[in-house]
Amino acid sequence: MSRPLMRAPAAGEAGNINQLLEGIDPAERSMTPDEVARELNDPLALLILRKAGKQPNTLVEMLAVLDAQKAVPGGVPDQKVTVHGPSGSIDGLPI
Repeated sequence: MSRPLMRAPAAGEAGNINQLLEGIDPAERSMTPDEVARELNDPLALLILRKAGKQPNTLVEMLAVLDAQKAVPGGVPDQKVTVHGPSGSIDGLPI
C-alpha cells in the first residue's frame, strides 16, 4: 500500500515531512524542522521535500519536479527509473 510522502496540511499550515522507520518508529510521525535539516540532505530532499509549496504525492509527480530542475545547482540532469515488481509498470510512466 502506498502512502503520500507528506500529509495534507491544514488551512494556513505548511505540509510536514512524514517519517516511518519500520521496526523503529511505532507509527508514522511528522519530522521536526531540526530533523529535516540534519537528516535530509540528499538531492530528493534538497530539490523537492525541503522546498515550500505543493509537494508531489506520486512518483510521476516527483519525476516531473526533478525534470523541471535539471539545470539548477544540485539538480539531477540524468535520471534512470527502474521498475521491479510483478506488473512491471507504474501508471503514468512511459516505460
